[in-house]
Amino acid sequence: MNKNKKGKPFTFADSFILVIGYIRYSFHLPYRQTEGIIKATGKSLPGNPPSYGHICKRINKLNIDINRDRTEGVVSTKKGNKLVR
Repeated sequence: MNKNKKGKPFTFADSFILVIGYIRYSFHLPYRQTEGIIKATGKSLPGNPPSYGHICKRINKLNIDINRDRTEGVVSTKKGNKLVR
C-alpha cells in the first residue's frame, strides 16, 4: 500500500477505499454523502474517517472501471481484474 510512495503514508488501505467506491457507485451518491455514511458507520476506524476530498483522490487513483453484464461485472484496477458476481 505505501511501498514506493513519497510523502505521508496512507492511513486507509486500497481495499477499504475500493469498498467506499462500490458504496458510492451502488447508491449513486456524491462524495460528501459517501463521507457521511462512512462517518456514521465507521465509529471504530483508526483516527479520523477520510474526508470527501481524500475519498475522491484515492478512488480516482485506483482507476476503477465497473462494467456490468446481466449477471456479473468486471472491476479493473491497477493490480489486475476482479470478477464480481
